[in-house]
Amino acid sequence: MQKPNSIVPAPEAENLTEPLYNRVLRMLEARLDEEFSDGDRFPTERQLINDLNVSQPTVRRALQELVNKGRLYRHVGRGTFVLRKRSSRVLGIVLPTTNNKPQAIQGFARISDEYDCNIRVHYLSKNDTAEEFRTMIKADPDIERLVFIGHTQERIHDLYNCFNSLGFRTICGSPLDISYLGNHVYIDQQKTTNLILDHLLDLGHRRITFIINEPDQLATICLRKQALEAEISRRSLDQDVVIHHCQTPNWSNSFQAAFDAMPAVLAQDPQPTAIVAFSGVGTLAVVRYATMHGISIPGTFSTVSYDDIPFSDLIFPTLSRLVMPEYSFARAVMELAWSNNKAVQSIALSPKLQIAESSARPQAR
Repeated sequence: MQKPNSIVPAPEAENLTEPLYNRVLRMLEARLDEEFSDGDRFPTERQLINDLNVSQPTVRRALQELVNKGRLYRHVGRGTFVLRKRSSRVLGIVLPTTNNKPQAIQGFARISDEYDCNIRVHYLSKNDTAEEFRTMIKADPDIERLVFIGHTQERIHDLYNCFNSLGFRTICGSPLDISYLGNHVYIDQQKTTNLILDHLLDLGHRRITFIINEPDQLATICLRKQALEAEISRRSLDQDVVIHHCQTPNWSNSFQAAFDAMPAVLAQDPQPTAIVAFSGVGTLAVVRYATMHGISIPGTFSTVSYDDIPFSDLIFPTLSRLVMPEYSFARAVMELAWSNNKAVQSIALSPKLQIAESSARPQAR
């Protein structure tokens, strides 16, 4: 049970030669051992900054190290909690620092107990190489599995080559071409494309614009674009479907890219009756632009989200969107990570279309 009103003393003067980060980490570890039980809420960054009289980066680094060690876990929207249970298995989720999909992490966290597995999140910055990242992984290959989510195809290949040579089992969480030799679990981009096209065409839309607001170096976006282009050709939709390519550089703001594209998209003649951004954050930008300019959705145009955006039902209008069965992606990764089958496997998952207020029949003009 957590002791009330516990104050951590400032670093001792005699230890000034020790890096401040190490001193703060030691103090927090001692506090965990002495004052907290499994599941207790841990103090916030602000509380620790005030208690210890140190900077936010120092506290944040120490807290992240405790998360990496499996001594704390973060619950999005609720806080940071103490973890006494020490599983011998770890799933390392490797994300770029620009990743904006906390729901992906939440899915793994929710089912981790079923697999007796701790979750560890690793972030790669723009300039990190696979070899540099390798030095961050402290666990043994028999203990930690790695899943790569949200990276470019080139980086995924580099990560796979690096960690495969060290004996790690890795899983790619994106669709890749046949040159990839490792395990991967992915959303079938051909099916996602068909679901959106079928829905809009069945409603009667014949002027549809897709906005590629994400960098097409990203594995998922590259395959999504290829699937859309192939379907346009197969169905002879060249006169009905337009692709607006934002040429968004990697590591840049894909929300802003979609938002900035809207004037040109709406200026098309004829004007589109349906606009589909290539990611959930792009869909939010489309809705944001429409709201700011007094444009009705779905009155002026319909929209559908490729991603199941958190709180989609609280957005006005509620978003038609692709959804996956609860935790299906995380569960497929977990099964593959701890499977006794050593053969390389490729698992394709199929989403479903959840229809809401943002898509409707086009109005006569």
